[in-house]
Amino acid sequence: MMTADQASIEYEFPVSPAQARLLVLDRMHPGSTQYHVPAAFAVEGSLDIAAFTAALGGLVNRHESLRTVFRPVGGGYMQVVAAKAKPAVRTEQAVAPAKAHAAMLAEAARPFDIECGPLLRCSIFPVTDGTRRILLTAHHLVCDGWSLQIMLRELGESYRAVRQGTHAGHDPLQVQYSDYAAWQREQLAMGAYTDAVARWAELLHGAPGVIPLPTRQPRPAVQTTSAGSVGFTLPAATRRRLACMAEQRRTTPFAVLFAAFNAFLSRITGADDLIVGIPVSGRDLPELQGMVGMLANTLALRTDLSGDPTFGQLVARVRERLNGTRPHADAPFDAVIDAVAPARALSHDPVVQVAFGYDDETELALDLHGAEVSRVGLALPAAKFDLLMYVERAGEDLAAQLIYRSDLFDEATVRHWVRSFSVLLDSLLDRPDRPAAAANMLSPAVRSPGPA
Repeated sequence: MMTADQASIEYEFPVSPAQARLLVLDRMHPGSTQYHVPAAFAVEGSLDIAAFTAALGGLVNRHESLRTVFRPVGGGYMQVVAAKAKPAVRTEQAVAPAKAHAAMLAEAARPFDIECGPLLRCSIFPVTDGTRRILLTAHHLVCDGWSLQIMLRELGESYRAVRQGTHAGHDPLQVQYSDYAAWQREQLAMGAYTDAVARWAELLHGAPGVIPLPTRQPRPAVQTTSAGSVGFTLPAATRRRLACMAEQRRTTPFAVLFAAFNAFLSRITGADDLIVGIPVSGRDLPELQGMVGMLANTLALRTDLSGDPTFGQLVARVRERLNGTRPHADAPFDAVIDAVAPARALSHDPVVQVAFGYDDETELALDLHGAEVSRVGLALPAAKFDLLMYVERAGEDLAAQLIYRSDLFDEATVRHWVRSFSVLLDSLLDRPDRPAAAANMLSPAVRSPGPA
């Protein structure tokens, strides 16, 4: 059903394979926030709410994903696109500065109705100190991380244009999500991914089904999404060292940091055969670059730490595996799961239980002409994986989070892991010629006892 403030239906079409899998997972955890995609900002200075609302309306009507809902049909879903839709903008009651973050967190966690929509909503919180907070929350069914960057950029450009009485001048979209979904279904029907999926099955053959993470208690029979998060900073000096080593080893800072994360996992699990999921944009085709929708894919990257490799050797192994899997990166993750792990258990995710995300190129930013805008971090209490390390650019530094299932790990343990990882990373970068298993994970204060 469409909401009363939406116009008549334009058309409907089947969901994409990735959306179909997410809908199954979403039904398993009703009311969970694990597929909410929030972006929050603090605004100081003038904010023209009418212009902002108009700009958001232009965004919604430019991208059909943002005016889409999902209609149940025969055990599955169809996507239903409204011909036009009003932006869902709500001005909340004024809050004290100390309560603004909690108010945004509560709003970001408010459940979506995927059948009625909207699946993008905006709340503006006046704050009693004269500032405002803006919260945009989308459902992952219609938005991924790349899409969020597109939305924020276009929203800022349109806001400026509305205030100046001009046109934002966005290039016409070459395709909409319905085109992409139809193309992907056609590719699947023609067997276009058969070789890629077979290659992934070959690469993952014989791998352990579950990473032996040291949980505080046995896994529950049915996995939950309860989560905690510990944030930390990798300073600018560490970021530069990552870039320097990447250049020396003819690879990327991502590969170096990913190798360090695998070295850390090996140390806490004792395993030398690890599968870690990495998100990719799924936008290799140029016509997909500017489209809002759920295109992100997951790669199950297997890392071999056997034979006591040096860190430099481990980085080389990661580089080779990344290069070897790049031609097969478009294989839908759900198809890979079906090929690798047809037998499922409700206690853990198939194939991938740990993930690593990295973005050193862009920062989520909203430019509201005439106002000072800064991003506000929001950590929703829902986990998609047992462990997820996410690293992104924050000025000259890297801001990182280790998100964990709180029924498997306690906060004290995860905080200890964060400290250990930071020490280990410095140690690995100091001596890449030393076996990774011998690198230090303890801070000097822990290694050296203080005076009696």
